[in-house]
Amino acid sequence: RMQTLSSSNGFLFGATTVEDGNFFNEGTDAYAARCLAMIHREFPDISRVVVARTVHSSHVAIVAHESPAIIPATDGLVTREMGIALCVTGADCTPIFLADSVTQTIALVHSGRRGTESKIIGMTVSMLRDTFGSRAANLEAVIGPGICAEHYAVSPEVAKPFRDTYPSRVTEHHIDLPGIILDQLVASGVHSDRMTLSSECTYQHPEKWFSHRWDVHHGIEEFRVQLFFAAIVSLR
Repeated sequence: RMQTLSSSNGFLFGATTVEDGNFFNEGTDAYAARCLAMIHREFPDISRVVVARTVHSSHVAIVAHESPAIIPATDGLVTREMGIALCVTGADCTPIFLADSVTQTIALVHSGRRGTESKIIGMTVSMLRDTFGSRAANLEAVIGPGICAEHYAVSPEVAKPFRDTYPSRVTEHHIDLPGIILDQLVASGVHSDRMTLSSECTYQHPEKWFSHRWDVHHGIEEFRVQLFFAAIVSLR
């Protein structure tokens, strides 16, 4: 069931799995309540959720206690508030968790092809710096499960912008999104020895993770996603 992807220094990064059901974001208070119930059951220190209604944008929002439970048209969330779970959904797009133990701040980002092309991860690192004083060198980064290059086939036209900038991460028909995100983190000043990359491809593990491409290839019309969440649950 629910997976803890990273837990250290009072920072938590987790995800639902196929067994937990579909967490397609309906954008309602009832949906936010369902997310909170699922997370609170395992992590009782979490008393609120703020869910980004992702649209493959480069928009990043600051979350405070007065923030609404659903933030529309947003693909990145940052906070320094304890007990609030930042949430994004995904089904092949890559989730990225950032944490700074010095400033006690976290971020959660949904970065698919368009978000990666617009460098949402770099914008998030900049927001942590400009808003909370985080230094990129102090950030820990965890890149969660997403689709791997082997199963992310695209047209040459779609691959071209990435091939021009990240030639080692792109072939004529395949894009290595997690690898490009690693490169973007390094370019933003995050140290490579402070990054963790999930070895799990969503497409390769349909028994555990929802994968939009796997669903399309197998005739499943329902849009199924997992919920990724991050929170500050205690201070060091």
